[in-house]
Amino acid sequence: MKSLRFWFVAMLAWMFALYNVERLHEPINLASFVYVFAALVSIAIVGVSRMRSSASLWFVPLLVCLFLAMKAWLGYRIVGTHLPITVTELCALLVTVAVARRIAANLHAFEEAASDVLLVHLAGRALPLSTAQQEMYREMKRCRTYDRPLALLWVAPTDQSLALARNRLIAEVQREATRKYVDACLAELLLEQTQECDIVAQSQGHFVVLMPEADRTVATDLLAAVVRKAQETLGLNVRAGISTFPGEEVTLVGLLERAEAAMQTGNGHDRRRNGHGKPIQRDLARVPR
Repeated sequence: MKSLRFWFVAMLAWMFALYNVERLHEPINLASFVYVFAALVSIAIVGVSRMRSSASLWFVPLLVCLFLAMKAWLGYRIVGTHLPITVTELCALLVTVAVARRIAANLHAFEEAASDVLLVHLAGRALPLSTAQQEMYREMKRCRTYDRPLALLWVAPTDQSLALARNRLIAEVQREATRKYVDACLAELLLEQTQECDIVAQSQGHFVVLMPEADRTVATDLLAAVVRKAQETLGLNVRAGISTFPGEEVTLVGLLERAEAAMQTGNGHDRRRNGHGKPIQRDLARVPR
């Protein structure tokens, strides 16, 4: 942050000196187009991502050639008695480019740091489904053994609300971090609303919540709270499906399929195929059920 502030101050001071050099030292008389050219190059370097990472080995010679060509085309003399002023103009242009590139580099580092800080306290709270499945199977076995109820939720934000929430959620982070940020926020919300004994897992853009000792009524109440909270705090609409053990399914895979099918169809009917007529694919490892 200090480095970014320093280079912004340096750019302002340099621009002030450059645009007032003829007043400060009368013998210097830079070509009029130099001021505009330097400003445009600075804007391009800071504003265009590809210009930020341009290699100096080809960028600087290309810039010098372009400057000399423009000066000759506009009718200014370059060599002879005008060589010292040409060298001065080139030096002024290169200093401007150097400061602009430092600002661009620090801005990029600031964007990366802001994204990391924003996501670090949210990431990793929900377990990957491939990791959480063993614990889910243990809960299934316990509920089956002691004849206890169990509910499973399948939760994911809708694509429409995700697009609408983008500006609200990531005003100062890069667009490509949108989905990660939304998933992290939704994971945090689910963890806040569930109990310590519940299992929250994440897999490929959706969340699975296993709720031991919960029936459909409890799961429906929790889902309503999650939907309301997601809309109020995140501006997200979420879709979800519920399945229960043992009344509807007696295996974990069956619970997952029924919950996903209910989410896909928007109702509680048991449909084992999605809207395209293709079987729903499971991302659980093959473990004895």
